[in-house]
Parts: sequence; structure tokens; C-alpha cells
Amino acid sequence: MLTIALGAEDLATTRFAISPLWEAIASLRQLRRPRSAEFAPWRREVARRVAGTELRPLFDLVPDEERGIPHELVPVPLGSGPDFATELRDMAGDDADLTGRLRRYWNAAVAPHWPAIRRVNERDIFYRTRMLVEGGFAAVFSDLSEQVSYRDGVLSVRHRRFSGDVALEGRGLVLVPSVFAGDSVHSYVHPPGTAVLRYRPRGTAELWNSGPREPTEALAALLGRGRAAVLTALADPATTTGLAEATGLTPGAVSQHLKVLHAAGVVRRFRVGRYVHYSRTTAGEAIASSAAGS
Repeated sequence: MLTIALGAEDLATTRFAISPLWEAIASLRQLRRPRSAEFAPWRREVARRVAGTELRPLFDLVPDEERGIPHELVPVPLGSGPDFATELRDMAGDDADLTGRLRRYWNAAVAPHWPAIRRVNERDIFYRTRMLVEGGFAAVFSDLSEQVSYRDGVLSVRHRRFSGDVALEGRGLVLVPSVFAGDSVHSYVHPPGTAVLRYRPRGTAELWNSGPREPTEALAALLGRGRAAVLTALADPATTTGLAEATGLTPGAVSQHLKVLHAAGVVRRFRVGRYVHYSRTTAGEAIASSAAGS
């Protein structure tokens, strides 16, 4: 059992982050030793994409489930959504061989699915942000995992082979939803004491079998295909970057469509940390629902 004492200052600095590097490293573990049928469609696709590629050097970096992933492979994510290239540079530095292998693996195995993976992780963050507003951190942790419990300022994480007591002393906690985390919560305490929990987000079950949402012809006729695509993709709140990835439009085009939709009262915008997010208003939901049912 790992116990983490969370004082008022720790809770005030607790944050969420999404890490493409963490997803890549965790996916290697899922590929190296298949344990879940959930990832079978992804594994079959990756097997075709990496046929003839020597993955052993990368597999050797990632230990079995019984041992934790080395800290240097999974640095604490900076910001809520760094890109893979930035994280890779921070982790690998001047190691050209490691950088090249991980970049090629990312491009083949994770990048094709990254827009969908990112949306799943973002949806979980918004869900838990709402829970924080409604019920505080006790609500946030209540359904994070059966391994996790929170009581009287102490966060407890059950591990099979690891135990310890951690006092963060104001350094805060970082919560990282990770599609490739599997069914277990993974905890890391990075020097000088920042704690990170990587956990399975909600909504991963249909990830590998779901395609992008396409706007209906009725909605496209009403708004134009570009704005219809953006409004359809906003079934879940998203950033401009996330919408560009989901729709295949350029960030500039998405920004212009959002400007029009916002002026018309169809979408709202709000800030979470350094990032501006968008969601449908009641009017936007009504238009999208009406067009979908036509």
C-alpha cells in the first residue's frame, strides 16, 4: 500500500496532464506481453505496421508489470498537453539512437490513433473537473480505480509489490489519464517528491473500434461542411488542436469556424489552465440533435 498525505497546499496544486510519451511507453508494455483482449485490434494493426522492425531494444526498456517503469522514461508531464516531440527531447536528450527508435515506433503504433486517444483522455479530465466542482477531491478519487481510496487527507493506492508513505509537502499531485495504462493504477514518486498517478480513463472500451464522428448531410447543408464537422466533434469539449485532429481541418480553419459558431451562440469557450476549450451551448446541442434526427 502506498499512502500519500495531501495537505491543503498539495490539493491546491494538484493538476491533470496528458502525456503522449507516457502513452507510447505504456503501449510498448501492452505490445510486449498481451494481457487484454481490449487491445487486440490495435495489436493486429501495429503488427502490420512494424513488420520487419526490430523492437527488442525498446522492449528491453520497459520491464514487466511487476516492476515499475524507470523514472527517466516517464518524466513528469509539463503542462496539460505537451506534444510527443517535446517530451521525447526532454527525456532522450542527445541519445539519437533512442530518439530515432521511439519516434519511428510512435509514428507507426500510436500517432495514427492519437486524436482518438487524446479525446478519451480529455473527456475523462472534464468529467473529473466537474466532479471536483460538485464534490471536491473526495469525489474525484471516488471512482478513479478500485485500487484508490481517499480519506481524511490521505490518498491510498493498493499495489501488489510496493508500499511506502509519501508526504508531498506542497509539491502537489499530477493525475495522468492513460489509455494504455490497462486495469491498474501506476504510481510514481519523482525526485524531489512529486507524485504522479497514471490511471485508466473512462470510455476506452470502444476506442479501437470507433471511427471519427461525421456530420449529417442536414447539418452540413445548414452550417457548411466545415462548421458542421466542428460542431459534431464537439459532442465532447475540446481544444482547437483537438478539433483539428478530430476533423482533419487545419487549426486555422477550425479557429475561424469556432469564431462564427461562438458569435452565433452555438458554442461556448472556457479556459482550463493555459488552454482554451470549447463546448456546445444548449442551442448548439439542439441544432446538432435535431439534424441528427432528421
